[in-house]
Amino acid sequence: MLSREDARIEKHIRWAEERLRARDASHLPLAVRHVRDRLIEALAEYRRAGRFPRNHVRGALTPVFIDEHGTRCAMAHLLELVGAHSLVARVASTNNLASIHELASDPELLMWLAAMGLTIDEAASIQPSYGWYKQAHLADTAAPASPDAAPEIVGATEPLPGRSCAFGHATDALVPLTLVFGAAVLAQRRWLH
Repeated sequence: MLSREDARIEKHIRWAEERLRARDASHLPLAVRHVRDRLIEALAEYRRAGRFPRNHVRGALTPVFIDEHGTRCAMAHLLELVGAHSLVARVASTNNLASIHELASDPELLMWLAAMGLTIDEAASIQPSYGWYKQAHLADTAAPASPDAAPEIVGATEPLPGRSCAFGHATDALVPLTLVFGAAVLAQRRWLH
């Protein structure tokens, strides 16, 4: 059973998936549309896995790119799936609590998002903020009403299994995402020029 906080995050990500699916992406090159569709499916897998980062830092709803247990937010997860490991590591080490809108001037992020067929606003819509938790050993995992009333949670959240391969739980039958992404980058460059 999901905690209230996890249920809130799951609902947010489901809303983002629906928004992404509803957008007309026919103007994007075919390879980019393919990557975008696969990433929306990966986002659904991420949501169904139900392993979300925890905010152990700020006493307010805050984005967390990678929490202290190594759990990636949805955008960090998606970026790693397409091979943006160095970007994810850099953001986590320099600006881990930033919103996607705060990172909107980062040229590397913009390049990856364009190749993924996502706008800054769409990427930002994927990224929820996370409620504040104290790390301890109590069974209550309800979402905090305020920082002063924050419940404590049990233990660490494990990183998503298989996050270093294309789409985590996806099967070997999938085309390796790096090949699809490479084609998308080439198509995007031709499309932009």
